[in-house]
Amino acid sequence: MIFFNLLSMPMFYFGYSSFLNDQNRESGFSFWALFKGLLWFIPSMIIYLLLHDLFSLSYVGVKHFFYIFFTDYLLFSLLAMAGYLLLLGLSAPYEKGGSVKDVVAYFSGFFLGVNIFNLVIHGNELSFFLLFVIPFIRILQVYFLSFLMDKFSEGDGFQRIVWALAMVVALLILCFVHFFYKVNMPVFFIIFSLLSLAACPLSYYFLKDL
Repeated sequence: MIFFNLLSMPMFYFGYSSFLNDQNRESGFSFWALFKGLLWFIPSMIIYLLLHDLFSLSYVGVKHFFYIFFTDYLLFSLLAMAGYLLLLGLSAPYEKGGSVKDVVAYFSGFFLGVNIFNLVIHGNELSFFLLFVIPFIRILQVYFLSFLMDKFSEGDGFQRIVWALAMVVALLILCFVHFFYKVNMPVFFIIFSLLSLAACPLSYYFLKDL
């Protein structure tokens, strides 16, 4: 059952890359960028553990939601984006020889590291949530970060503010999926899962040319 957790990121990367090939945007695969993302997770893991210990696990209600949002979504995303800026550079997809798929590959590699990290940390309590729900959310997280980081890199000024806010909104929606599953509210879990799934094709087809 752990195979979906381990293979979800590579499968997403190859699937999305093939989709971009079919859209005639690019060709080939970016294995080096994927490896960079996985490699960057190692120092990020240390930073994550240091910052994670500053927060209490006993939060409930709204505080629990924001605890999940910060530790599982915002913090990982900020660490991933810091590595992206350091290893690829903000204008990487638009420089000569650059590739939008480098962005997708990098984030796929980073969150493959996150998935492995979760398996190691929670190896004694493997569950449907850890093995299937979290990898599903991470796939959506990689899509939104890749797509919006691509738009952020392409934009300037006010546009970048809009794309940055869109990243926060996307992470909040994904956090709601996580939160409603954990507090056993299946109706809201399904609603936000469907909402996040629908946002993927809608964002691509309506925002790709902006």
